[in-house]
Amino acid sequence: MAADVSVIMPVYNGAKTVERALDSVFAQSVAPCEVIAVDDVSTDDTRAVLDAYAPRGLTVLRADRNGGAGAARNRGAAAARGTYLAFIDADDQWHPNKLELQLAGLADAGPTVQASCTGYRLVTPLRNEEIRYIDMPAEIGIEELAGGCAVSPGSTLLVSRACFAMVGPFDPTLRRYEDWDWLLRYARGYRLRLERAALATVFDDRTGHASALLSLRGIARKHRASRTFPSATSRLKFESHLLLEKGAICHRAGRHLEAVLWTAASLAVYPSRLARTWASVNRAFGDFTF
Repeated sequence: MAADVSVIMPVYNGAKTVERALDSVFAQSVAPCEVIAVDDVSTDDTRAVLDAYAPRGLTVLRADRNGGAGAARNRGAAAARGTYLAFIDADDQWHPNKLELQLAGLADAGPTVQASCTGYRLVTPLRNEEIRYIDMPAEIGIEELAGGCAVSPGSTLLVSRACFAMVGPFDPTLRRYEDWDWLLRYARGYRLRLERAALATVFDDRTGHASALLSLRGIARKHRASRTFPSATSRLKFESHLLLEKGAICHRAGRHLEAVLWTAASLAVYPSRLARTWASVNRAFGDFTF
């Protein structure tokens, strides 16, 4: 059984993990019509690993310079021919029925739902837990996404290619948070379906503090200027989550006092976050241990 889905995988120095990711794509209960890997100028053995999948139908595109995950996804999307685009990072893994369940969910959704994300298992150096959106509705919009991006669209997003073209590509100037930025733009005109089952495993080593801070400033400027948020509540959620993310970055960099101060500031901006403070902190900080 085949599906009209193009799978796009950015990869940079992923020789140790890309086989796991590709094997999970080729093991789907509904096979995608094409699988595209975009090699973002890897310097390890990634090229040889990717070439070994050519007999299985893998298409490999090679970037001229390292542009980051967003730019690599954009190149893959531009080359894709499927009705739907599905994204997976080279260090993550899909469960066998991921595409099948997402396609079925979109088929049952209304016209304003052109994309879906799934629950997932999050694996960090110290944690292993399922994220399943139990406390969220089956469809979410800008009000929910303003408060952060917990849906891991880098490896769970499935979107119609026509809608992706309407929303526009990932912002290549953002080396982090480019997926949250894309979802915020998507949510201006569409709603996002959530499949609660954990249909992917996301491995996160929580590195790249400097690029994360730069990207956080970039996404803040961009969405403040564009007036993305339709209500005062959504604007407060956004500002609160920016501060929480800043605290998380400081914590991962070992600046624990700053982390506490930014977290306190986040709660001051949007006190209603207190109802789910520890869940938010744990997700953003990775492992909240001072």
